[in-house]
Amino acid sequence: MFSGYESNINYLNEYKVISYADVNVPAGTFKAFKIELTQTNYGGIFASGKGYYWYSPEVKSIIKTEYEDIPYWRNVRNYVLIKFELKDKQSSAPEIKLTPQKVDTPSKLQPTSTEKPLTPKEVTPQSSKNIVTVTGTSANIRSGAGNEFSIVTTVKQGDKLTFLGEYGEWFNVRLENGQEGWINNMFVK
Repeated sequence: MFSGYESNINYLNEYKVISYADVNVPAGTFKAFKIELTQTNYGGIFASGKGYYWYSPEVKSIIKTEYEDIPYWRNVRNYVLIKFELKDKQSSAPEIKLTPQKVDTPSKLQPTSTEKPLTPKEVTPQSSKNIVTVTGTSANIRSGAGNEFSIVTTVKQGDKLTFLGEYGEWFNVRLENGQEGWINNMFVK
């Protein structure tokens, strides 16, 4: 008979989708949702840590993980997808192989130029009702839905933009030259 101590530890896991972007891993480049995990341990000593998961709908699996390099995650490893092969196009169970890999984990979340926030209302333009007009004297088009993202270009009053989707108070738009970006909805009608 095994004897040892019993421990009840309560955790609170909070998940938040923070972007949808191309992610490069050894198995290839895949579109993936970046999901932030904040885990809080309420057993014994109060502690918490952040982890990040990249989930690819194409692979139907997590393709990459990163955890903050802090004592809270002392026995947790980062993983990346090294091989992906769809053996039968009708099969819903692709072969997936993850392997541990040392990954530099960001000390705080900073959007990168390749990250694009999740757009829950993707729309394929089909008529002129998907055209918005710039109402401000000028407005910035950004690489993501927020002022913290870099400016891609600037548009002027009267410019017509194709509406692609929205995230909060930001519209995902396409310019006449095909360039895409995000504009605050207060600058268009």
